Amino acid sequence: MRRRSHLITGIVVSYLLNLDIPSTVGVAFGSILPDLDVKLERLRDKWLIGKLIPDWAGHRGITHWIGTPILIFLISWFLKPNHPFIAKAISSLGIGWLSHVLTDALTPSGIPLAPLSRYPRIRLLPKSLSIKYDSLGELLFIILILVIAFVVKPPI
Repeated sequence: MRRRSHLITGIVVSYLLNLDIPSTVGVAFGSILPDLDVKLERLRDKWLIGKLIPDWAGHRGITHWIGTPILIFLISWFLKPNHPFIAKAISSLGIGWLSHVLTDALTPSGIPLAPLSRYPRIRLLPKSLSIKYDSLGELLFIILILVIAFVVKPPI
């Protein structure tokens, strides 16, 4: 999915969870953060030092594993008693990260099943029904989640 689709999905999730503005910013940032692995992959391809980056750190690697946002939530949970503000910020990132991973699981490429391997992958939809990058299906998905959000929780 395109960055804007992940961003819209994250903001819709934040809206549905009735999060405050700082948390929504964290969710928005978390919703695009997993794709920083694209930059790592480019570094690996262009620079000699990039050869030190393992395959599982490339695009749709560990940053797209469903366990990554779960680990983020665990970190937040452990920090909450002594550092509630930091825990809230990390939790917001985790919500956005989870929305990113789940929406990528709707695509033909899916998400990795294991943390240190990019394959095998899992998908939430059959490949024939999956949402392709920058397609009409992606646009319809965004329209659908916006409509659902406003039906479930109408604006004031």
